[in-house]
Amino acid sequence: MLAGIAERKKEIGLRLAIGADRMSIMTMIVCESTLLSVSGGVVGIVLGLIISILFAVLSGWDYSLSYLSILLGLGMSLATGLFFGIYPALKASEMSPIEALRSE
Repeated sequence: MLAGIAERKKEIGLRLAIGADRMSIMTMIVCESTLLSVSGGVVGIVLGLIISILFAVLSGWDYSLSYLSILLGLGMSLATGLFFGIYPALKASEMSPIEALRSE
């Protein structure tokens, strides 16, 4: 997320220059990081289920599904997205619009 913020410095500076408040910039970045992490968690859960079912069928073992592990995986994905999204959001919201627009 830090690299994404550095690449989008002009966009964030423009938003700040036209009147976006710091909280809306933070909300935008935290929502983006949360959405990315949760969608990655869902893809991981689906792939894990498919691979584990396939492995159980091919090896002849019984298959059992733990709903708690799915919830924990999704929860950890959400927590990771929030944890690594808040700091870049704070840094982006503290940018000066003039300096952000001037940077290359």
